[in-house]
Amino acid sequence: MSSPALEDDDTPQSFSIFLTVYSKIKKMSVRGRTTLKEEKSTKMKELLFITVNSNYLDFLQAILLKHGLENYEVTEKRHFPLKYVPPKVKGQWVTDAINVNNAIDYREMVKKISEDKPSVVKIFVDMQHIEKLPQAVKSSDDSEFASDSSKLQKAYKNEHDKGLTYIGPLGSIPLMPTMVQDWCLELEDGQATITTLLNIELFNMANKAPILHLMCKAAVQPAAPTAVDLNSLTSAILLWTLAQFDSGLHSLALPVTPTPQNPDHHQVRDVDSRSSPPIPSPSKLSCYLQFAETHLSVQHTLTYKSALELHRISPDIILDVSDKLLADLGLSAGDAICLKKGSITWWNGPNAK
Repeated sequence: MSSPALEDDDTPQSFSIFLTVYSKIKKMSVRGRTTLKEEKSTKMKELLFITVNSNYLDFLQAILLKHGLENYEVTEKRHFPLKYVPPKVKGQWVTDAINVNNAIDYREMVKKISEDKPSVVKIFVDMQHIEKLPQAVKSSDDSEFASDSSKLQKAYKNEHDKGLTYIGPLGSIPLMPTMVQDWCLELEDGQATITTLLNIELFNMANKAPILHLMCKAAVQPAAPTAVDLNSLTSAILLWTLAQFDSGLHSLALPVTPTPQNPDHHQVRDVDSRSSPPIPSPSKLSCYLQFAETHLSVQHTLTYKSALELHRISPDIILDVSDKLLADLGLSAGDAICLKKGSITWWNGPNAK
């Protein structure tokens, strides 16, 4: 009698995916001739995946995505073989691996994993098998979008980081990923050019006035005219005239007596020398971002500098900024949490002084 089937476990299983890749290496022979020699190397990625009996093709596709091979497609008729090392094998070498060539083999692998519950399962895949798979065909719209994105990258790429910045006659605007996407869509529709800024609210220079030059800032934000109340002005002038006339009469009637000057009024008060919190400045933001990359494990922090300066976000207030705004600026959820939690400690510490 066959044993009852195990229920599917919803706990993700950890896999170590070893991909064998091949490369052509030029080598010089003894006689001075150049020959091509094929060399093998192995790339390893960690994958968390919930294995059930019915997701064989999803597992194969997840392996491709983990190694950046999303351009290959897996179907019921076209898929690639793999090998896995059974959990209870002591050596855990590739020579001990078992072939998984179809959905039946995969279900057997899922059963053994469910029974033994290993911490990590080793999977071995060969790139030569993957290259036999069909590749996804990019549509003409995707190709055009990628071409427009490359043109914007070439035109507005920053020299000091991987960001983009549009520099116009009124100042500079950091280009966020959402702005680049909108620009590419307008380029596809023929409503914009590479050199002309979009006429939408996201690209409105008035919203970026805090980072412009003072003269440009005045041009972007004209002062509203103030209305003058003539009756109030006339009354004020009349009262001032009467007060001056009255003071003149008193100066004629009373003798002038010198008044002793109190030297205390001319003494300059001592400046309070107590320590005060540091004043936010662009240099403080740069120092904190460098601190976060070194001590908080946040990568490429200086790429966010222009976006944070644009919204006047300094280390002392980043804790109060919403996660959604930080995500719109390009920060991942983990980086946003690290920058928020570390800001108060850094701001009150010696590095911010």
